[in-house]
Amino acid sequence: MNFEILLEPKLRELLTEIESLLFKEKGLRFNIFSVSNFRSHVENFHNDIIAELLNPKGAHGEKRLFLDQFLDYLNEKYHEESSQLKAVDFTTALTEKGRIDILIKGENKAIIIESKVNDAVDQPDQVDRYYNKIDKAKLEVTDVIYLTLRGIKSPPKNIKQEAQKVLREIALLRNDEDDLVNKWLEPCRKKCETEDSRSFVRQYIKLIKYLAFMNEKVALGNEFYSFLEKQKLDDQKFILELPKLLKNLTYSRKHQLRKAIGENHKPFSKAVEKYKENIMLYEGFSGSDDKSNFQLGIVFSESGKVKVYVHDLNNKKENKTTEELLKNASIIEKFEAKEWGFQKTFNVEKTSLKDLDEEVLTFVKEIFKSLK
Repeated sequence: MNFEILLEPKLRELLTEIESLLFKEKGLRFNIFSVSNFRSHVENFHNDIIAELLNPKGAHGEKRLFLDQFLDYLNEKYHEESSQLKAVDFTTALTEKGRIDILIKGENKAIIIESKVNDAVDQPDQVDRYYNKIDKAKLEVTDVIYLTLRGIKSPPKNIKQEAQKVLREIALLRNDEDDLVNKWLEPCRKKCETEDSRSFVRQYIKLIKYLAFMNEKVALGNEFYSFLEKQKLDDQKFILELPKLLKNLTYSRKHQLRKAIGENHKPFSKAVEKYKENIMLYEGFSGSDDKSNFQLGIVFSESGKVKVYVHDLNNKKENKTTEELLKNASIIEKFEAKEWGFQKTFNVEKTSLKDLDEEVLTFVKEIFKSLK
């Protein structure tokens, strides 16, 4: 096996990026929009939400809050003092099904929003056709917004000069914070007068961040795929076999712990290995209450971390018996309360696997001693 491939700078860079993405995922997956199987990806989903927010007569009841904040954003980013957008020039926002995605207009002026949040394909001369349509309606087009999720997708290069002059490439969310989440939605959320509006915007922001995260995840996967393609066939096979090595490593670590503990696991009467290869269990201890059946579990993760938990198998829905047990042994402060028991987590971030496993062994032995 060519373990030297693991030292490739690009591979280490990709691993760092995926770790960052997994951190971002926390707290984003659960929101009122993304729990549905389809809503966040329906073609007009984002158009309907954004248009409704921008409409002063929208059901949000916040009147011109969202529209005025949006105009302020455009003024700050794109307009000189002589071309500043004025609130009185724009009175409504609407979607045109099958045509212009979002049109913000007033009596004499209009802003066109072409939404590519879902990465839709550009239709031939789409931007020019929309621009010409509004121009023929005797409305001055002040801005043509090409709206994307992360600012990666670019508009077609053949857009004619008239529309090109007012073309704005805007992202809902990207790393420079000069986007609609940070400069439009967040300020509006803070200014909302009703809790319903604040909650709605908060949930939509979470959805955008989640979709951006998923988009980054796909891009990173594509980059890793390209990296693999550049490696020798044997190295490709080796990298793809790594999950098997990691799974075997968790079993090996558990086996070493089991061997180090041996039969010195009182007050638990038995050691159980048959559940899963990465989990070591100690059972058969009732404490001072014959109605309880306490279990100590040690779980080895492929990410390197180890979790040690204690719970009562006969009282899974309550923590009271386990809490009382750990309090009487004066070790409850070493654990974190969970719904199903008490847990201690050991992370590999600041120590080697060997040192971490020795720390786990010392901790488990201390628990055994304290519970006797």
